[in-house]
Amino acid sequence: VQLFAHFILNHDNDAFHGCPYGFCCAFEAFPKPYEVEVAFPDHHIFFWHEFGGIPGVGTNLIADPQTGFFGYETRQHPGFILGPLDYRYRENGHDEGYPRYGAVIAGLKPWPNNIYPSSYNKLPPHPKCGDFISVNKDPGQNQAYGKVVYTPAPASAYFPP
Repeated sequence: VQLFAHFILNHDNDAFHGCPYGFCCAFEAFPKPYEVEVAFPDHHIFFWHEFGGIPGVGTNLIADPQTGFFGYETRQHPGFILGPLDYRYRENGHDEGYPRYGAVIAGLKPWPNNIYPSSYNKLPPHPKCGDFISVNKDPGQNQAYGKVVYTPAPASAYFPP
């Protein structure tokens, strides 16, 4: 059962639609709070099942870096596929299909709510696309099949936790 992901940002792609981009590692072992060190804002951690003691950082649909048009990826077809999700490839109940899923989840204890400062929950819902001292280079995403998705927050809205 995947419990969290560690996402290392590649700031060379900060001005592309759908940012941030980078390298993602998924983990099946649940760390103690002191075992995780995140270099803000070069790394993000996404907890599944609300086990981080805080709401997870939001993510948007994946987008074409040049146009901002949305698409998806599947295990069956590597690479970006433009357009709405083909539900034939959707993995409903993905985690629940793992052997012993219920026992694993029931045996885990979430991180305490006071691990992070209360200001952490006030960060914008989408991660910043830029390093600590630069402007937010996120061009936004306005191509969600004709609907406006979000406008990027200014750099002043982001601060180290």
